[in-house]
Amino acid sequence: ELDQLGRRTEELTGRMNADLDKIGIKSRFEQFASWMYFTPAKETPLASLFFPHVRLLGVHAQEGFPWFMTTAHSAADFDHIADSVRKSVEALVEAEIMTGKVSAPAAAAAKASEASEPLEARPSAPMREVYLAAQLGAKASTAFNEGLTLTLDGDLDMDALRAGCKDIVARHPALRASLGATGETVVVTPAADFDFEMTVVDVSAGAGPAARLAEIVTHDQAEAFDLEDGPLVLMQLVRLAAGRHALVICGHHIVFDGWSAGVLLGELSEIYNARKDGRAPALQPPAPLERALRNIAGPGSP
Repeated sequence: ELDQLGRRTEELTGRMNADLDKIGIKSRFEQFASWMYFTPAKETPLASLFFPHVRLLGVHAQEGFPWFMTTAHSAADFDHIADSVRKSVEALVEAEIMTGKVSAPAAAAAKASEASEPLEARPSAPMREVYLAAQLGAKASTAFNEGLTLTLDGDLDMDALRAGCKDIVARHPALRASLGATGETVVVTPAADFDFEMTVVDVSAGAGPAARLAEIVTHDQAEAFDLEDGPLVLMQLVRLAAGRHALVICGHHIVFDGWSAGVLLGELSEIYNARKDGRAPALQPPAPLERALRNIAGPGSP
């Protein structure tokens, strides 16, 4: 039943994103299982008016919080949500509050800035809180380490996976961010200058590869990240046996969380398969760099 709910939520997200595309809005609903998330204010601050407007239509969504679908929601509820989202966005576009358009000069400037030098922004209040807590010591910092392990069975294209991990980091500025010497500035290194590699560890020849994998995961969780210089995310591929691997990902909560994990795994799967098939990945274009910086640093960022 929960799997069916996840599929219904995915269909709802696809329907709403298709409507947003037709209207010309750049923002998109993100979805993982029965959760959805929508942040139109990344495009323009006044787009936050979407939330009171959609509440007037009977969809009680709050800015900054996930949308949860449950088995209690009927097909009519799903239709009402999709229709209300479309009507609210259309109303804001008609009022010239939302446009969803990025000018060619702005896009060119964003591309040029990413190619040339690091970008900086003020961290959000939650980021500062995590940073300050991490200054209490290594144990305090490692309490914010987030990890996941993905077991991979069958033939594995090592080159495609290694390149896919680099592609993911290149796509998302948050994965190239650090907090500087004082934690007062988020610094995003251009993808071209960011030295990132998925490391490979082979434990298949030794005794107890599962235990060795557990040791690697435990070590990652106990190792403090360098918040000043980064990187704040690590990826390791552990070879357990012929045709069996584990991809171990660990990141600091300042740039990586449970929601990020869902996005990362979904995109990595698509990029990996696309590289194997010799085609372009079927992914939405990543957010413009200024918008991604606002997402990292929060409202009021320069």
